[in-house]
Amino acid sequence: MTTKYDIKNRLKEYFPVIFELLGDINLDWKTIEKRFSQKLDEHLKKFDLTGQPIRIQASLFHVITSSKEGKEEATTLLDFITKLFQELITSLDKEEKKLIKKNLFDLLTNIDMKYLNFLGELCVLNQVKRNTKLKLIATEQPLAKNKKDGAKIDFVFYNSESGKKLLVEIVNVHINENVTETNEKIEILLDQKLKGKLNRKGLRTTFEFLLIPVFWGTIDDQKKLIQYYETFQPKFTNTSTPFCYMPFSDSVGNRVHKFRTIDTILR
Repeated sequence: MTTKYDIKNRLKEYFPVIFELLGDINLDWKTIEKRFSQKLDEHLKKFDLTGQPIRIQASLFHVITSSKEGKEEATTLLDFITKLFQELITSLDKEEKKLIKKNLFDLLTNIDMKYLNFLGELCVLNQVKRNTKLKLIATEQPLAKNKKDGAKIDFVFYNSESGKKLLVEIVNVHINENVTETNEKIEILLDQKLKGKLNRKGLRTTFEFLLIPVFWGTIDDQKKLIQYYETFQPKFTNTSTPFCYMPFSDSVGNRVHKFRTIDTILR
């Protein structure tokens, strides 16, 4: 008997790469479909009241459905996500794949653009594995061992050459014209999101840690952010150059999706 949205079977048909990544790792599909159904029903009620259409990017499920309906933007975005998963299949070993089980669960059960936060985590993980020899050894690890309910770190990596651990925290920032219209507003946004994340997590320079910002927004808003960084070169403690995601059109009009650092994405 299938559930209301039948996510597992829909994924098997239109996004089988997730099962290649999972291998023999089992997800709680009953809970995934229950949580997704609850959140989507709430989302649909809200949009019924406002009369607004649901965006293609509202969830991974919507991307898949819209791609099936022949919508080009969704098809290209799904291709980008598929390639990301294909790279993770190759770059992660069996133990590392087990560690991202919760990331995949959250990716599948969040809507209203929140799923992009978990997609951002996987994109960053892929960049780390692509460009370093670091091994993923933990996810959602408590920062203080004696405080299991305290702040948690997204990823913990091990550097076999130095014998040290690296704590990586990701902060996803959704931007729009309201927060990018002036340099002053961008400065306020960065202070709130980046400094705020560092303070909330209780991170200090005594830790081997790196905060990695990921920005989501339209190309115009991303360009304003890029220009701000080029002009003012803001610095935050133990924070990397931000990443961002952008859809482009190539010389023949095909949609191309990129996830890169903001200082390289327009090249």
